[in-house]
Amino acid sequence: MQTASRIVRGGFTLVELLVVIGIIALLISILLPALNNVREQASALKCLSNVRQLGMATVMFAQDHKGYMPTCSDDSLAKFNDPRKIKFVYRNSGALGGSVFDSYSSLAPYLGTKLGDNNSFMNLPNGQSKVFTCPSDIWQDGSSSAGYAIVNNVIAPANDPMGYFPVSYGVNADIACLSDQYHIGRMGPPPADQVSVSGGPSYNGANEPLNCQLNRVYRASEVLMYGDCCTRASNNNNSILYRNDSLYYTTDYLTAAGVPSGKSLCTLESTLKYSYLAGKLPIKATGLPSQIAGNKARHRGDRINIVFCDGHAEGVLPQDYGRVRISPYPEVFQP
Repeated sequence: MQTASRIVRGGFTLVELLVVIGIIALLISILLPALNNVREQASALKCLSNVRQLGMATVMFAQDHKGYMPTCSDDSLAKFNDPRKIKFVYRNSGALGGSVFDSYSSLAPYLGTKLGDNNSFMNLPNGQSKVFTCPSDIWQDGSSSAGYAIVNNVIAPANDPMGYFPVSYGVNADIACLSDQYHIGRMGPPPADQVSVSGGPSYNGANEPLNCQLNRVYRASEVLMYGDCCTRASNNNNSILYRNDSLYYTTDYLTAAGVPSGKSLCTLESTLKYSYLAGKLPIKATGLPSQIAGNKARHRGDRINIVFCDGHAEGVLPQDYGRVRISPYPEVFQP
């Protein structure tokens, strides 16, 4: 009786193993950039969805509050401008007893969550709290020093000595700032920072902001409401509006100096002509102040995501900043 023959197979030779490893390494080197690109595109789309949600929540807030969007100014200014408490939302009790909610927490009901008096946007369920942060923002790593500065009416967590918060999107202070009794826009009571808006009505040497009146924005489809903001680059500026770690857009005290003839002083393009405002933009671009070159860029460094005052959102490249208006008033041009 014959026995079945056995087939003995030899292993790979060293040369064959090296060839296989080389092919795998080559495939990884080819595919990895494509995978990184897909990942970044997905993050950019998520970020765009975030700002769109913030914009739509703000539009709905304004519909319920006489056309006013949430304020970024101090509680005392909110109450001065809203003595009947119908324009904004306020806490009834708790740690900040009766104060106005910050501009981000005010949107929570329009994102699907009711806030208690001692809560803020940081306490929302995880899926909703992520609306406030960009997936490409390296400064949102969950550490105690993560995020950026918001100056007014936020309940700070006990482990947050820096005063930084998990938000990646700056608000347009030219709209969301309130004025004092002298028609001077301020972040807080004197001597807090003034906000003087390009094109706004002039009082006492400053141009008044729009006092949160979203329904009065001139050409709302062109005016930034929220956008990717902050770099944490140090610019040693005491003004909260100008710091590169604070979540505010503004045309504050822009002048014609440095802005080319025929250019609008009301646009994002003009704000980039001034280093005290330009360093907030998380982009890398040639021809802009050198302060930008070393920052931590988002979305491959070539765009920021913006939601406009009519609620639509888009990614905007630096060459298109001239059509993104910051001031909510009719445009002022450099002669």
